[in-house]
Amino acid sequence: MFVENTDYAVGLAKVFVENYKGEVVFEEKFNTDEKDFGILAKKASNNSIDGIVLITQTETTSATAIIAFQKEGLLDTFKGNILGGFFFSSEKFAETAGDLRD
Repeated sequence: MFVENTDYAVGLAKVFVENYKGEVVFEEKFNTDEKDFGILAKKASNNSIDGIVLITQTETTSATAIIAFQKEGLLDTFKGNILGGFFFSSEKFAETAGDLRD
């Protein structure tokens, strides 16, 4: 699980963990100004993950993270299961992430 270090995102992550029936095996918080999600992707790939939960404050941050995860091959390692907020359906996310939105 990747969580932007904002009150909003951290609060959503807390609710998710409290209600998720499975096991969260990886959790990493990142700062709002994070630009190198490749490093975070490499950290996650060292764990046995079945999917990604990405909780961010903005659609641009979500898209930037998804692009980096793809470049690092993280999306290929677990069938591409990604859970994210409503930002994934926004126009700005689609413009930034392009084909990865699908």
